[in-house]
Amino acid sequence: MIPQEERTPISVSALNELACQLLEGSLGHVYVIGEVSGFIHHRSGHWYFTLKDEQAQIKCACFKGQQRGVSFQMRDGLQIIVQGKVTLYQPQGSYQLVVTGVWAAGAGLLQQKFEQLKKKLQEEGLFDVHKKRALPRFCHRVGVVTSTEGAAVCDFIRVAQAYDPEIQILVLPTRVQGQGSAQEIVAMIEYASLHAQSLGLSALVLTRGGGSIEDLWSFNEEIVVRALAACTIPTISAIGHEIDYTLCDYVADVRAPTPTAAAQLVAINKAQLKETLAQYVLHLKQLVSLQVSARKSQIQARALILKDPARQMSQYRQALDDKLSKMESALGMRLNGSQKKLQQLQAQLQSRHPQLQYVYYKQHLQQIQQMLGHHVRAQVLKQQQHNQALAGRLQAMSPLSVLSRGYSVTINQDTGQAMTQSNQIQEGHQIKVILEQGALIAQVIQCVSSAKLTSD
Repeated sequence: MIPQEERTPISVSALNELACQLLEGSLGHVYVIGEVSGFIHHRSGHWYFTLKDEQAQIKCACFKGQQRGVSFQMRDGLQIIVQGKVTLYQPQGSYQLVVTGVWAAGAGLLQQKFEQLKKKLQEEGLFDVHKKRALPRFCHRVGVVTSTEGAAVCDFIRVAQAYDPEIQILVLPTRVQGQGSAQEIVAMIEYASLHAQSLGLSALVLTRGGGSIEDLWSFNEEIVVRALAACTIPTISAIGHEIDYTLCDYVADVRAPTPTAAAQLVAINKAQLKETLAQYVLHLKQLVSLQVSARKSQIQARALILKDPARQMSQYRQALDDKLSKMESALGMRLNGSQKKLQQLQAQLQSRHPQLQYVYYKQHLQQIQQMLGHHVRAQVLKQQQHNQALAGRLQAMSPLSVLSRGYSVTINQDTGQAMTQSNQIQEGHQIKVILEQGALIAQVIQCVSSAKLTSD
């Protein structure tokens, strides 16, 4: 029996919703390396595949909008690294990874990641020239985000003070490489941006010495680039040597090839700050306040009425793909049936083609003509035989045939009628007696009746 406190069950959808929230809330975004298996490029443009290693596997979905930075052809058997969010596809209750970034594993991974992120940010407009701000002509105080242990900061301070002894330099110390360094750099940029007025900063310099792409990678991290793009004061990127390029170089208002060159740029830029600082700070304060207030109101309003839109959208997209697959299957079956019916109709139509009909009826007509000819000849022959029989019978019944046996035909000379009785003529009248050959004209001497003839 179910305990009293556990008698209220929840629906399957509610259970899946709780599981989804637990997965997304506890794991967040992760990086996973594995082999691609069962890759499907759906008609909608989305990718579905399984990422596996020797002992386990996980289903993955990469939607069309997240594929822009992928420069290679996805296929089964490919070893890749993906970035994504662990979630649950609620309609099927299946655990999956919604992929937001894909890179080929192996040599050149960092360079490939660099190019992909560069392309993505460039398409968003973070590198647009019209967004670049001019540095103040004279700088009174400059913020420098860098490591206090490197030679770059010493070179910067030495050159800047040599050009302008009155310039003030505020060093914002941070690690510039290694795990966690990107977050520290972002914190310093945001600190300088937020407190620029109180600190009296007219520009912010991001600098460090040279090194390999791995050493400089903190300045290629997306969070650092976006933080630098959002900085409220003009920025200078002076990372590494002249041949070294990072994504911060593209997003900064000005790129200096070396830390020394950056110092030369800011050492003379302070007079303009004295003329415009009051208006700029007031405007900046109002703008930031309005933006923060507006964003806060929007977030609060949307938080009341919306769940996570990205997760809901991924659920809808995947459900739409499922329905599209079912619809395509149904349409395919219907199309096959229609094609078979069309083939049958074509066969029937071919059998009734006018040319075939013409040949058939021509042969049929020839057969009828032959049959009609045979029938007509048979009828003519039959009729000839019948006529011959009738002629024979007529010949047999003809008076002329009787005459050949010694009989004769007597005709009344006056009336021209054949006589069969003696009372048909009177004595003294002439009669004509027709013989087999020739005839006799005679005069009646006496008429004798049949009865008298019999008695005699």
